[in-house]
Amino acid sequence: MKIFNKIVIILFFLLLYFSQPNYSQDKNNIPEISYDYAVKIIQNKYYKTPDTLCIEKYNNRTLIAALIQKESLYDNMVILTNIANTWQELINFEIYRSLIELNFTDVDSNIYLYYSILNSGSTMGSVVFYLFDIAANTQYEISFSGYHGKYDEMEISDNLNNKKNLFYFLEKKASESEYVYKPTEEDLDIDNPKNYETKWRILNPNLYSLLKTNNKIELIMPEYDDALFDFDINYGDITNNKYNIRAETKGSVLGYDKSNKKYFVIWVPETKSSYIHNVTFINDYEILCENSPECYRIDLLNKKIQRCY
Repeated sequence: MKIFNKIVIILFFLLLYFSQPNYSQDKNNIPEISYDYAVKIIQNKYYKTPDTLCIEKYNNRTLIAALIQKESLYDNMVILTNIANTWQELINFEIYRSLIELNFTDVDSNIYLYYSILNSGSTMGSVVFYLFDIAANTQYEISFSGYHGKYDEMEISDNLNNKKNLFYFLEKKASESEYVYKPTEEDLDIDNPKNYETKWRILNPNLYSLLKTNNKIELIMPEYDDALFDFDINYGDITNNKYNIRAETKGSVLGYDKSNKKYFVIWVPETKSSYIHNVTFINDYEILCENSPECYRIDLLNKKIQRCY
């Protein structure tokens, strides 16, 4: 019965939605409610204080969208409207707990709930931009994913294909977001020391596939005058009379040549999760780089690398 009643309420609202005059004509005639008052409405209905909310006037109705925290990684997004001086829930769905923005917006004289969230794992993540069509109970999205600090792989929902203006709205939001990676001129300069991983990959094409054999492979290790790391024994750095070596957590293996006073890039993992966990000296000029089950023997003097097993 409750499910049936909820469907009736939603259908009733959608009927009002389509039968009322234009959005921009009516919104100024609706009484204002304050943010604090909207918080009290949510508290009264759900017995929880919302993490955030937004309010909008639409077709002689007031809409409230609120994020209500749960005891999990997901929160509830609810949308309420006023009917017969009561507050009725129109929409209730889960979102990942890392909200960035939340507001109502008007696109082509239709009202949408816009929100964006950040999903982040140990090495990779994404930022997602949503438009929720309240009338159609349909959601549109654009996401950008990748390693932390480089969310630039875009995906769009299939239902955006024929929704040009909705796509443009979400595209604009993404272009303004600090979380979407947009390369600067400095980022594109492979000779800039900050881009040492990119340069190493370019100088060592196909190296990962070549290492599937047990052959010794030529290894090009770009050198820099600028410091790539500050030696710290407590970080796990190792040293001998020739080199200082650092294996960065979820990063590259870097070296410092004490004779020519140059920093150099020894190894860049294929993925962040396949980074080298342990580095040891075999002799003055060779190191063993291990990440179970992978193991590489690297000759720093002759610039060769070989898979151990």
